[in-house]
Amino acid sequence: MAVAVESSTIVPPTGIPDTGPVNPPAQRESLATRVAQILQRGGDAPALAERDREVVGDPETGETSLKLFPSFRTLSFKDVWQQVRDVAYDLYYDADASLRPRVPIAFLGFCGIDYSVLEFAGHLLGAVIAPLQIDAPLSTLDPLIAELEPLIITVSIEQVDKAVELAANNKMVKRVIVFSYNADLSLERSIFDAAQAKLTARGVSAKLDSLDDIRQRRKDSPVPPLDMPEKGTDPLHLLVYTSGSTGTPKGAMITQRIMLRMWSLDWSQHNGGEVTLCYYPMNHILGQSSVAGSLVSGGICCFTAKSDMSTILEDLALVRPTKFTIVPRVGEMIYQWYLDEYSQRLKNGADPKTLESDLKIELRDKVMGGRIKSALVAGAKLKENITAFMAEVLGTFIEFGYGGTETGVVCARTKVQRPPVIDWKLEDVPEMGYYTSDKPYPRGQFLLKSESVVAGYFKRPDLNSKVFTEDGYYISGDILAQVGPDELIFLDRTNNVLKLSQGEFVATQRLEYIFADKIPEIRQIYIDGESDQAYLVGVIVPSKEALEEFGSNLDELRVILHQKLKDVAKEEGLLPYEIPRDFIIETTAFSYNNGLLSNLLKNLYPKLKIKYRDQMRALYDSLAAKQHEELQLLQSSADNLPTLEIVCKAAQLVLGDTSTDVDPDSLFSENGGDSISSHTFSKRLQSLFSIDIPLSVIANPANSFRNIADFVDRAKAQAKDKSLFEVLHGKNPTVAKATDFTLDKFIDADVLAKASQAPFVTGPIKTVLLTGSTGFLGRFNCLKWLEHLAPIGGKVICIVRGKNNADARQRLVTAIDTGDKALLEHFNQLARDHLEVLAGDLGQTHLGLDSETWQRLADSVDLIFHSGALVNHVLPYSELFHPNVIGTANLIQLAITTRRKRFVYVSTLAVVGREDKLDENADVRVAIPEVPIDQSHANGYRVSKWGGEVLLRNAHDAFGLASTVFRSDMILADRKYAGQINVPDMFTRLLISLISTGIVPASFYPIGPGGQPQRTVYGGIPVDYLAQVTNGIALARESGYQTYHARNQEAGGGSLDTVTEGLEQSDIKIQRIPDYDDWFTRFSAGNRALPNGVRQRSFLPLLRSFAKQNHGIQPQSTDEFRKAIQNAPECPEKTIPGITLDIVKKYVSDINHLQLLQ
Repeated sequence: MAVAVESSTIVPPTGIPDTGPVNPPAQRESLATRVAQILQRGGDAPALAERDREVVGDPETGETSLKLFPSFRTLSFKDVWQQVRDVAYDLYYDADASLRPRVPIAFLGFCGIDYSVLEFAGHLLGAVIAPLQIDAPLSTLDPLIAELEPLIITVSIEQVDKAVELAANNKMVKRVIVFSYNADLSLERSIFDAAQAKLTARGVSAKLDSLDDIRQRRKDSPVPPLDMPEKGTDPLHLLVYTSGSTGTPKGAMITQRIMLRMWSLDWSQHNGGEVTLCYYPMNHILGQSSVAGSLVSGGICCFTAKSDMSTILEDLALVRPTKFTIVPRVGEMIYQWYLDEYSQRLKNGADPKTLESDLKIELRDKVMGGRIKSALVAGAKLKENITAFMAEVLGTFIEFGYGGTETGVVCARTKVQRPPVIDWKLEDVPEMGYYTSDKPYPRGQFLLKSESVVAGYFKRPDLNSKVFTEDGYYISGDILAQVGPDELIFLDRTNNVLKLSQGEFVATQRLEYIFADKIPEIRQIYIDGESDQAYLVGVIVPSKEALEEFGSNLDELRVILHQKLKDVAKEEGLLPYEIPRDFIIETTAFSYNNGLLSNLLKNLYPKLKIKYRDQMRALYDSLAAKQHEELQLLQSSADNLPTLEIVCKAAQLVLGDTSTDVDPDSLFSENGGDSISSHTFSKRLQSLFSIDIPLSVIANPANSFRNIADFVDRAKAQAKDKSLFEVLHGKNPTVAKATDFTLDKFIDADVLAKASQAPFVTGPIKTVLLTGSTGFLGRFNCLKWLEHLAPIGGKVICIVRGKNNADARQRLVTAIDTGDKALLEHFNQLARDHLEVLAGDLGQTHLGLDSETWQRLADSVDLIFHSGALVNHVLPYSELFHPNVIGTANLIQLAITTRRKRFVYVSTLAVVGREDKLDENADVRVAIPEVPIDQSHANGYRVSKWGGEVLLRNAHDAFGLASTVFRSDMILADRKYAGQINVPDMFTRLLISLISTGIVPASFYPIGPGGQPQRTVYGGIPVDYLAQVTNGIALARESGYQTYHARNQEAGGGSLDTVTEGLEQSDIKIQRIPDYDDWFTRFSAGNRALPNGVRQRSFLPLLRSFAKQNHGIQPQSTDEFRKAIQNAPECPEKTIPGITLDIVKKYVSDINHLQLLQ
């Protein structure tokens, strides 16, 4: 594991111990020995670094997530070497998949420490390393794996589903190793477990393993046999799959000789290396060389935190690199940051005279770290204006390189690099008009001999003859000009595959064929692009029929063509950058006579390029200007436009297609958006709305533009709520006062004025509005209400979050369906004619419903049963104010609109806190006039529920609202239906841990003077009973205000020692430990040692609460609750049940039914 460092800044090494040459001259050398010696040589000096991170969990829900910290942690050369040899030992000696020299191993994942450790281990063993493109679809990867025939696939947890499919389809794969995987993260563990289940279900022999498990299993292993190829051989060592000049991935063969050159620098020539930020994919030669170059020079290679580049600017500021390699998309991201900040600060009143210089200084010193000495552009050409901008900001020359996967480095600053270049020459290309006799500079196709040229393409001898001349020159396919002795500049390509500014290769001829074949309105099409642009443009000759139909109305035809290009792209599965963003409509067809077609009637691309070059460049300029103009217009009018319209227009601008409207119910990706444009779209919306819009909102495959607009509205409402929060409590409050919660601050004055005249609901309850129905108690409230209302023709209406009503209803069904067929059939029978589920959000205006539906509810609902809340014991009050306080206020507004309805509010006994003076009849505003706002456990949840009670009490006083409040406590499992337990709650966690560890204390309670445990009631109520009595009491109350403490304090309510007896009677092997402290120590250790999946569901986050031997409850008045049960006709079971032997046995059965111990 990596070693954490305190500083958020990576300090450049000051020197490496000089212990002699890296490679002793007397010994034969291989890549394996060189990598081993470099890693051993570094000692305690830092080598690799990643962002500091920590797994954080919610004790209430048990869900875990990863928190990134604003600092990096480093791993020394010594520790890297230890991990590499441990992993190499495991790979070499694995019984089922022993990795030996020349055996391929595939990699599918992003760069990082884990990736590097696995790859270095492969170097030691002489394996053929094959990094694959992580965003490639299965249809592309599957034939590559079939060709490669790897013994092992190593895969990041993000890509493990692909690896499972690849292993299932390719039987030669014997092992799948998952890296960048944290078993303590709930989601990642579930993905890993699901992958294992899929392999088993499909009968795949490949075994699934994790890198962390290998590290643990092979810790401190000896060095396995290092690869030493036979003398005089140059075996294959790395395959880089590239689309290159064909558009189809092919494996460029990089041999050990080239890899040795990549790892060739001698530390004796360096007094300490550079600090670099590595964010390049490892299936690019740039990714490979950047890691190797950093290590051999004694530098520190720092990996960006996320593969989607969403943290690149944060990482850049934290790492503060001394050397920075810029690929175009990162250069554009930095430039976009500057433009957005400039626009926003100017809007906020910054001085335009100093803003530009101030921002550039901030960009250099803060955003980019302030110590970049050299910068290199690689991967593709960077736009000239951005290049000039970066040079000005950094105050350094921006270097450019020419080279590629097949050639390695050829030129730096236009100068040919010798070595590795041995010889080069230009060759005439008459069909394109390039000649070595051209003046003032010779031009032609570049041919090369170099020590870094690849050996050919893997299993493609047919291609080798096409890329090498008979005398051994590599045919680059590039047109270069010689501008001086050994000085070359790039001009063009000889084939139709071009490279866009983001590094994508596009086979334009294939696109032309697809569009011309699928779109009847297109007669001919020519598509082209520029290396400094991120998108394509084109020329379209419409069909004769289209020209006759539309005549001179070409703008209307343009709109239709734009839409058809997108439709065909979607049908054919084209990528976003393969859709021409705009095009010239040419009414004169390409022909042989006008020189645009060959005698075989094929496009003459050099002629087409010459004819339309200026028009296409003007089209690029026009698109950029139009986008800027429309963006300015949108920014100036944003305050007066509906949110959805702004979102759709912003998407059009980012995507560069304003010719056709986007469908509000379509996805950003369906309109041509990719990961980079998603990031731009997110930033654009943030600038327009001045709120934070995470990239995940844009990238979520369930989020249409309408959903994104809904998110924006909610975020704006929350921002408004924040101001309301401050109006109520002030900034950074330490206390909330009951006097803060006046209804007029939450509900419009006209609604309040009309409420006093609204009639009260009378007669039997026929329509109930229920919130929280997907929660544990809420689902049983729903079932019990259906059982009561169905026989009398009534209805239950549930408000549930969802994309639409059908999705919301399915969420409720999913909560009900825990594998008990009888329950599901019973529910479906009742729900068929008596349940309506509406997709809504309690925190939004009108509950997120349209005006018509809101008014229908106001007219028809008789009783509101508010069981919904965001239950979270970690979030502060400010975060829970919107869902819990605003949500309750919105429901109160519904309760007083049109008719004054009965209102039931499910609160929590946490509201009582430590107060011993608060009984069930007390006015909460008087008994608890204020509540502290602090960091104590569950404080935010307590304050938010208390605030809801205060609001409801005010509504009762103002409008006579019939109000019932239930302060619930611990809720136990349902007593009848299988699987209905609250999986993440404290009691379920306790039972899982007791069963899994197999130990309990002799008693959970202190021993009294008589030698017997001083047991107290534990306080839980089964969920089915609690739902029945809360509904029943609510039905019996037609007026007034009453609070009930819904807790079991009956003498026979059961204790934790009852749990022990129930486990024993369930044939669970349990050992009683006489000493409680001894049990707690062993129990704590046992929880930490549980398998990952079980550990996540265990009592581990709550251990501290059991450190002392006292587990009783603080008594509260429950007289009114017990009395109401006795008096309510709809409460037939008069004795409150608690923890019994039977319910413990039911828990054991349900835990097994849900497979929670696996």
